[in-house]
Amino acid sequence: MEPEFLYDLLQLPKGVEPPAEEELSKGVCP
Repeated sequence: MEPEFLYDLLQLPKGVEPPAEEELSKGVCP
């Protein structure tokens, strides 16, 4: 698993604020 992949899952692209828990549930989790 590449660091970039983990970075995308844990945090949004650089310069974007971290999403709320609800956003994580909808955006990160399938």
